[in-house]
This record gives sequence, C-alpha cells and structure tokens, in this order.
Amino acid sequence: MKIQMALSLFSLLLVSEHAFACTDQSAIKQLINVETQKLLSNAPTLKQAWQDKALSIQFKNAKAESGACTASVEIHLPQTDLDEANQHLDQNPAKRILVAAQGYAIPEQATIEAPFSYQIIDGKVSASDPNTAELKALHNNLEYTYQLLAQLRVNVDEHTTNKTAWNQETIKAEVDNCGHSKAYQSQALGFCACRIEEVSKVISTKQMELIHYIETQPFSVATGSLNGFHKLNEKIDAACANQR
Repeated sequence: MKIQMALSLFSLLLVSEHAFACTDQSAIKQLINVETQKLLSNAPTLKQAWQDKALSIQFKNAKAESGACTASVEIHLPQTDLDEANQHLDQNPAKRILVAAQGYAIPEQATIEAPFSYQIIDGKVSASDPNTAELKALHNNLEYTYQLLAQLRVNVDEHTTNKTAWNQETIKAEVDNCGHSKAYQSQALGFCACRIEEVSKVISTKQMELIHYIETQPFSVATGSLNGFHKLNEKIDAACANQR
C-alpha cells in the first residue's frame, strides 16, 4: 500500500512539474520567439509590419494536455494590410476564386487565433513543423497575404515619389549593388552616385527592400509587378549615363 501511495504521489509530482513547465514564462517567451521567427521568414512586408509594431504575437491558455503542452497563439495584424489585400482581390474577382481553389484566403479578422502544440525538453521549447492543422492553414494564409502585398507595394509609376531620405545602410547596399552589377561596369565613376540619388527620389527604403525580394521570386516577377520599376530604371540609367 505504501509503495502504491508513493508511486501515485511521484506520478502526481511529475504531472504537476510538467504542467508548470508548459506555463512557465520562460517557455512562453521561447514560444513567442519560435513563432516570430517562423512569421519573419515570410515576405519583408510582414517584417516591416512587425518593425512598425503594427503586428503582435502572444500566447495564452497554456496548459499540459495528454502528455504534451498546448496553447493558443494569437496574432494581431494591421487592418490596413488586410484591407489593401482584399481591395486588390475585390478588383480582381477571378484571382480571388483561383486563390480560394488553391486553399488560400485573406484572414477575415485582424486578430486571429490557432491552437499550438509544443513540448519542453531540458527547459527548451520544441515545436513540430507543421504544427496543428489550424496553425498550418494560418501560416499559409499569412504567407499568401504578405506575398501579395509585396507584389502590390513594389508598383511605381510616374507619380510615385519618396520624401524620406535613405538611411546609410540602404545607401551602402545600393552602392555595392551598383558597383558590382555587370550591367553597369562600363559606366563612368559618377554613374552609381547619380543613379542612387535619382532612385531615392522615387523609391523608399521599405520599397527598395521589397523590390530586391521580388527579384528573387520568379513567380512574382512573372506577374509584372516590377514593370514600373524597370521603366524607372531605364529612364534613370539614360539620364545618368553621361555622369563623370
């Protein structure tokens, strides 16, 4: 009898310890970091919303369940992002139908939740990927939404202007890009300085980041989203060709 009581007490202690580990604040912080890194692997439009503090992530209702840890991840998105994406699809209903057929959708609300499953191993959070079906669907929808927004936000035309000066990081990156571009190797020394000055009058630092991202995405390039930027490039290159 004493042995059974001891075993029962030991089992109770293990369950209690596991439940505490699931709800420990250090574990919750790790969860937020895991989910944040997952989301930031999407198009830079999502990262930009995060940097602007317009997007937030939190975990709630953490508990031990069936030998594992579960919680709800709550993501708050900028309503303006959802409105921008929905406006585009409203203007292109055939695309919305195609997107739905592929299993994607713009989130219906700015605050969305999904169940999250994880384990605590040696004090560290371990989460499988893909996680729950609901979380996978959420990730897919966010990936589509912010990829679409990247395509929309790289569009430029003759009316596009930029009033905010580039930071030194962007200037240095563009100097390096221009200096190492095979297309510009035959140009005079003043060409790159001229080109960067003229581009910065039209394109913001955020938009420049999106342009470079889209350039690495063959599908997005095929949509023609960079056509306006290419026309701007041709115009600026011609104007800066005689710089010394």
